[in-house]
Amino acid sequence: LLLVYHKQKPRTLRYGASTLCRDGGNWHYVKTSQDDTGWVNCTIDGAGWTNEETVQIRNKEGVVYMRGSIRNASFAPNTIVTVGSVPAGFAPNRRHGVSATMNTAANLFLRIETNGSISAGWYNSTSATSTASWYGFSNITYPLG
Repeated sequence: LLLVYHKQKPRTLRYGASTLCRDGGNWHYVKTSQDDTGWVNCTIDGAGWTNEETVQIRNKEGVVYMRGSIRNASFAPNTIVTVGSVPAGFAPNRRHGVSATMNTAANLFLRIETNGSISAGWYNSTSATSTASWYGFSNITYPLG
């Protein structure tokens, strides 16, 4: 928790993107435009990767949410590839990885790296190449900062 006291505005405290104002002895939370960014498109630009449903990201009061899905015509097993990136300001302060939804039986994961890149990987003991598979982002949520 970091509160900054403004000398020029003695009745105002800032906490991250939020503002607290004092009216007499009471403090009030003042919503700012940064409390919710709304949905912002991510860049999907890895070789052969496309949006199945546009991958989007949103920061709502310091929590990042993702949605959408990507598709690749062919994806070799036991590999990790960069598939795209999140917009500036949305990267986590440490790598965030999750098991991801996939329309085949493989074990897929998605990672959001601290530099904002999105990586995907999957492991399959049979070493078969995944073909025409899609990968969902709807279960990715992480704290920002």
